[in-house]
Amino acid sequence: METINERVQKVLKASSLTQSEFAEKIGIKQGSLSLICSGKSGIGDRTIADICRVFGVDLIWLRTGAGEMFKQKTREEALAEIFARAQIDDDDRSRLLRAMAQLPDEYLPIFVKGLEKICEILSEDK
Repeated sequence: METINERVQKVLKASSLTQSEFAEKIGIKQGSLSLICSGKSGIGDRTIADICRVFGVDLIWLRTGAGEMFKQKTREEALAEIFARAQIDDDDRSRLLRAMAQLPDEYLPIFVKGLEKICEILSEDK
């Protein structure tokens, strides 16, 4: 049976961050994360909540191993995240949403992937 500590290791690996970067994002010291990942330390409720919030991990999966690692985002949540990362203002967001609403459903996943790529490129330019 997989432990919560092993599931934290899986989240760390999926994040592609170093232990230091991961620990910083959830507000703990790298040494504490190392102890958690090695199974030498337990994990508190706050740290569990922070991992779920910061990395989009499903709380039930992290605690029990049941279900999928990551929460499924609604279309609205995914788009809100993309807009936030792209720093699109309200006027542009409104225009973009109106245009997207007119797209056939089969085109939306392609559009979202393209927008994610644009955000990635823009964040590299900073």
